[in-house]
Amino acid sequence: KEIKKKRFFISVPFKVAKFQSYFFQMMPRPLLTVDQVELLKYDNIVSENFFKLKDFGIPTAIYYPKPLHLQEAFSNLNYSKGYFPVSESIAQRIFSLPMHPYLTDEDINKICEILIFCKELAE
Repeated sequence: KEIKKKRFFISVPFKVAKFQSYFFQMMPRPLLTVDQVELLKYDNIVSENFFKLKDFGIPTAIYYPKPLHLQEAFSNLNYSKGYFPVSESIAQRIFSLPMHPYLTDEDINKICEILIFCKELAE
């Protein structure tokens, strides 16, 4: 979905954000942590029309669509969304690539070439 809401945005260099995050992370519910600043360097928002690895014949899987603290098995710990924002962010973006003993060198090279191609498109 595209959000058409305009937001007030001030561009802050990563060095400044990282410095601020050292202080913010001391708060009980930090506004920003050092890990989050580091993730922001690599986090991209991509439209639904962007190529998917499946389009290139590369199977992927998402084994943990929910971070552990939000899964039913850990509900007795009473964590809710927002307690571990870095885990929640990563859970939305992480996936597994094929990895098994039957992958040939050709398969591995194809996967690497396609990943490099997708990365270049995103830049």
